[in-house]
Amino acid sequence: MVLETIVNNLRDGFHELEPGTFLHSAELLAEQVENVELQNQGHYVADGPLYGLREQKLTLWLTRLPHNLVLRHLGDAENSSYDQLTQTGNYYADPAEAEEAIAAPDTVEIDIGQLRLEGKNKKWRYLNINTNGENDFNPEETKLVHRMNGEGAALQRALEAMGKRGIQRTGIRVLNPLYVAEVAREGVVGRAAWRNNFNNNANANANDDWK
Repeated sequence: MVLETIVNNLRDGFHELEPGTFLHSAELLAEQVENVELQNQGHYVADGPLYGLREQKLTLWLTRLPHNLVLRHLGDAENSSYDQLTQTGNYYADPAEAEEAIAAPDTVEIDIGQLRLEGKNKKWRYLNINTNGENDFNPEETKLVHRMNGEGAALQRALEAMGKRGIQRTGIRVLNPLYVAEVAREGVVGRAAWRNNFNNNANANANDDWK
């Protein structure tokens, strides 16, 4: 695959993309493994994180195109997802659209209360991943890792590539469950997703808000 990197903010850059070419996080990581130049760049990815409360559980839903609601509403004339994220830090999804995205067959649902998260940031925390493969993920952590970083041989190749760059620990950032409990009172919250370059530990971020 020949990839083209578009340098722009997400709103304007997304509309420059050829339809169907925007890569999801695990797809981009697989390309970074094969292309060292891509390891030196950070990229937005097509995954659509939604956070909310479902059956008394603080939940992360990782959606894929075409169900990424932040991307769907970047260019809205009024109250766009881009404006909400840059001005307030959170995009509140339309309830009906959120339910449709949550119910999509390729949406992964994760109970973030079951994630063993590290860090001290009030808004986000991270799941630690050892690149030497010595990880003992529980079922919810496994779902997060597989969606954002790949699984099986693809995940192993990615971790080995990070190790060759001197990265001993990588991670996946998500919103702090305590923060989700606060903001989800008003509805389902959407964020953007990003993959860091290998110079910044190759983290995957499901919490971007541009603030």
